Amino acid sequence: ENLERALSFMPDYMEAIEPLAEIYVRKEQWESAEPLLNILLRRYEESANVEKQCELYSRIGRTAENLMDTERALVFYKKATAINEDYVVALVGLARLNYKKGYLEQAERYYNAVLAQADQDLPMEEQIQIFKALGDIALKQGDADKAGEYLQRVVDYNPDSEDTLEDLATFMALHEDWENHIRYKRDLANLKDDPLEKTELLLSIGDLYKEKLQDID
Repeated sequence: ENLERALSFMPDYMEAIEPLAEIYVRKEQWESAEPLLNILLRRYEESANVEKQCELYSRIGRTAENLMDTERALVFYKKATAINEDYVVALVGLARLNYKKGYLEQAERYYNAVLAQADQDLPMEEQIQIFKALGDIALKQGDADKAGEYLQRVVDYNPDSEDTLEDLATFMALHEDWENHIRYKRDLANLKDDPLEKTELLLSIGDLYKEKLQDID
């Protein structure tokens, strides 16, 4: 609030613009962050402080991505990696955008670069999303074994999460991978405490064997 008040009196007051832009990004207030980041861009684009440039480019990329300006996001994420090819925030952004656009080989390359740099340092939820994406990419490329390895990593991170197993079962059904769909449904049934829910899941698994795998034994 004090920073916003300071800017209302002095719109070019850098000592307020920089921390306020950071706050807006952290709070995901993208529309408020964008004009401040653009001011900072004019200040730092010709700067010798490449670390500051890299951080700023990544923030602009993330802001543009969340404002649905994909092309601008790609430009600034690439600017960040041109300075530091191992800058994880930008690599994640490039992976995510290429994945969304269907550029699977590029997405896979960026995701693997992220894992090579920061596998254990990433938040668990972000690692889960990366392995889900890599599993999806492998399935779309026709490599079911690799997909299975990636998706098993998802389960390894959170083996007792019903939500994770439900997501993976649904994911496998969308790709018509019925064996793994059944596998995750069976794992889910094993977690159920309610006998009725467990029975319903096991009956549905039996139906799937008959309908999808033609196995009636």
